[in-house]
Amino acid sequence: METNMHTTNNFYTFVQMIDKAIALNKAFMAERDFLLKEYSASDLLEQFATVKIDVGRMTGKTTYIANHIIDDAIGVVSSISEKKYIQYIQPKAKIFTLDEFLSLSEVNASIVFIDTPSIVFGLKSKNDVTKKAAILGIKMMVLLGY
Repeated sequence: METNMHTTNNFYTFVQMIDKAIALNKAFMAERDFLLKEYSASDLLEQFATVKIDVGRMTGKTTYIANHIIDDAIGVVSSISEKKYIQYIQPKAKIFTLDEFLSLSEVNASIVFIDTPSIVFGLKSKNDVTKKAAILGIKMMVLLGY
C-alpha cells in the first residue's frame, strides 16, 4: 500500500511538472508574438515551442500523453502496438503512428505530444516531423521520453 501511495504521489508531481512546463512555454510564446513575424512556423516550433522532458522509463509519460490527447492535442508514437496501448488507457485519445501523422492532411489540434522521441526521430528526422507539424498548424511540440 505504501509503495502504491508513493507511486501515485510521484505521478501527481510528474503531471504537475509537465503541466507547468507547457504553461510556461505558452506564456513565453504569448509574450513574444513578434517571433511569429521573424521565424517560419517550422523554425518557431523547433527553436521556441518545443518542450522536452525525459525523466526515465516507467514514470508515467505514456499515461500522461494518453490522458492529454483528447481535446486540442494529438499524440504520435512509433508503432501500432504503442497506439493500441494508448487507446487501451484512453479510448478517446487522438493518437497516430508516425506514418499516419505524416500522411495527415489536416488535424484539429494545436499541440502534438511525441512519446519516446528518440525512437520516433530514429524512423523519420525531427526536422521532417517538425515541418509536418507546422504545416498542420501545430503550435507546440511536447517530447516526452528519451
